[in-house]
Amino acid sequence: MKQTLLFTFLIATSAFSQQAVEQKEVSTTFEYTDQVSRKIEEVKSLPPKDYLSKINSYRDVVEEYINHKKRVCSGEFSTIILGSKGLNTEETKKIRLSPEERELCFRELKALQINFVNNMFAARKKYLEYVHEKRIEELSKAREEALGSIHSTFSKSKLRTRK
Repeated sequence: MKQTLLFTFLIATSAFSQQAVEQKEVSTTFEYTDQVSRKIEEVKSLPPKDYLSKINSYRDVVEEYINHKKRVCSGEFSTIILGSKGLNTEETKKIRLSPEERELCFRELKALQINFVNNMFAARKKYLEYVHEKRIEELSKAREEALGSIHSTFSKSKLRTRK
């Protein structure tokens, strides 16, 4: 059963891994899953300066993977087990995920999504803190310019020349 499950998972995700191979030259589904996991981990350490320019590419990769994983977990894919004489309609069986396997698949998907949301939160928080810091600096600079302008307007030497 474990061999059948592994074979089912490999076949079920092969179409998606072929897309990944075209995009990133990834050779197996497991490597693609690992690559997506690494992308999710990279999100939380994304430099605030690069947040706006790079976050959509991370989001697109992860959302594409999640959509495919949902299809795998819902049983849209099946595995064909060949009989001893090859492809024979009587001996050919379509294997779908058992309820326990589906539950495990959805748990993995849930964990991946939770991790992604938490890392997106961390990245967004760092970005907002960065933007806030820049705005505070701009506000301080504007304040200093305004105070300098007021001081120069009301300096004693200028007041004497006006009299």
